[in-house]
Amino acid sequence: MFELNDVSFHLAGRRLLQQISLQLPQGQTVGLIGHNGSGKSTLVKLLARQLEPTGGRLRLDGRPLNEWPEREFARHVAYLPQRLPAVENLTVRELVGFGRYPWHGPLGRFGADDRLHVERALELTGAAGFAERPAERLSDGERQRVWLAMLLAQNTRYLLLDEPSSAPDPAHQVEILDLLRDLGRHLGLGVVMVLHDINMAARYCDRLVALHGGRLLASGPPSALMNPATLEALYSIPMHVLQHPEAGQPVAVVH
Repeated sequence: MFELNDVSFHLAGRRLLQQISLQLPQGQTVGLIGHNGSGKSTLVKLLARQLEPTGGRLRLDGRPLNEWPEREFARHVAYLPQRLPAVENLTVRELVGFGRYPWHGPLGRFGADDRLHVERALELTGAAGFAERPAERLSDGERQRVWLAMLLAQNTRYLLLDEPSSAPDPAHQVEILDLLRDLGRHLGLGVVMVLHDINMAARYCDRLVALHGGRLLASGPPSALMNPATLEALYSIPMHVLQHPEAGQPVAVVH
């Protein structure tokens, strides 16, 4: 379990996060929501150890994050940033294989267990069919699947993702979020992801964490947060909440 107790983060005199207290257990899909600049990306970077808190305590399994050795931490937590690095001269299978680094190190031997995890990750993400293609020649949807496969090959308990559904094609967004929800449930993973679309978050997440101005506004199941008062406090505009005619989940629309 991730535990945050009064966690703050300041940068260049600005308070980006202020006294956040949360528990994020394994096995839930959690969506971080809020307006631009609310602190969503900062929070996921703190969980991923890309940033260090300015104040408060941040722990995983009761152990301060800064006390985890790097490779040991990477065996429990995998992180995908918003901007993906360029890849050249690598096949899809080779790129996914980099997810095994925490288990054997840069000079370790890539063995049968590593190959097993790579093939499993390719199958689970639907990327096995183009495993031999150059990674730089993939479509947006294919590329997202391959990077997700690399995280799965890492064989961790948590996936941390900064805007995993940022592809401009709505069909790709739905595919990736469907896949993340199903993988989280099937594998018992803790999935924490930054999402901008409140309706997508309500549809795919077990729990929402709403940030406003760097502070925790609300946390709970979508049914508890998807109400006009909370949404107006979150986005500063009046919103209605309707029920989806088929799926049944709450849907927010601008007043």
